[in-house]
Amino acid sequence: LRTDQLFTTSVQESDSSLVVQYQCGDTRSDIYEYQIAYTDRLDYNDSLQFTSVGTLTTVNITDIILLPQVKYYVIVRAINGAGLTTTITSNGVLIINQDPDLSRTVIQPLFSTPIDTIIPNSFMSPQLSSIGMSWTGIS
Repeated sequence: LRTDQLFTTSVQESDSSLVVQYQCGDTRSDIYEYQIAYTDRLDYNDSLQFTSVGTLTTVNITDIILLPQVKYYVIVRAINGAGLTTTITSNGVLIINQDPDLSRTVIQPLFSTPIDTIIPNSFMSPQLSSIGMSWTGIS
C-alpha cells in the first residue's frame, strides 16, 4: 500500500466541520476501505475512534466541536483487499475564531493571475464559478 496524498486546509474558521481529501493506491489489490479519525494531539495512540467512509476519497466530517486556537489532525487509514493497512496524518488544521490580520499576512491567490497594473492588489481568475485564496502569517 502506498499513500499518495492527504489534503486539508491549514487554517479554517469553521468550528463544526473538517474537510479532508486523500488518495492511496496499491498495485496488487484495490483499496477496500478508508477509515478516518481526528485528534488535537500528534502523540495519539490506538484509542482513536476511526469511522469507516467506504471508498470515498473526499469527506466532510460534520457535527463536531472544534475549539478555537487549537490545531486538529486528520488521520486516514487505508485498507486493501488483502487486509494490509497504511495510515497517514495531515499537517494539521488550526481553528481560528477571527479574521486574519491582513497587515501581517501574505495572501496567495490560487488559480489566478496578478493584474496589479490595472487594479492594485487585484487578481484575475480563470474560474467562472469559484475562487481560492490562501494566506500565511496567521498567529
